[in-house]
Amino acid sequence: MVNASKLSQFILILLFTSTIYAQNEKTIIGTIGKENMMGNKLVICELGTQACMFFDISPQLKVKINNRFLRPQQLMVGWYVEVNTAKPDDGKVIIRNIKVDTTQTIFCFSELSEKQSKQLKSFLTKINGVDSVKIFLESKQAFVKYNPRQLKYQQLEHNLKKAGYKIE
Repeated sequence: MVNASKLSQFILILLFTSTIYAQNEKTIIGTIGKENMMGNKLVICELGTQACMFFDISPQLKVKINNRFLRPQQLMVGWYVEVNTAKPDDGKVIIRNIKVDTTQTIFCFSELSEKQSKQLKSFLTKINGVDSVKIFLESKQAFVKYNPRQLKYQQLEHNLKKAGYKIE
């Protein structure tokens, strides 16, 4: 028979440990930054912020995209990602998992007024292959869903630059 006191202590330790572990995990939604690989680091520009962060990656990490496995170094600038990170006891934030969606992207702009954001949304929604656009004015970002069979990220970026938008 299990001692009720020891069982209570065990449950408290388990809850405490899982709480600490959960506090050290985070999911970041963003896009692969232009500096996408710097040594063993991957750059993620976070949606809703103006932050681009460098994360340590494991050389063994593989990312599944369209039934293919890629190394993080093979990820393309502009790809939408959901990144699960962990902060082990050494304090370094590492990437545990990366989920990629090639039908979405996030553009970051060096400037974006309210008037420009309305024009930007109108401009983007008129491009053939763009399904939807959401503007994040505070962080100067545009979240774009598009059909990669009709439109490539590079084409979107080119159209934005040609129209005079300053992409970071």
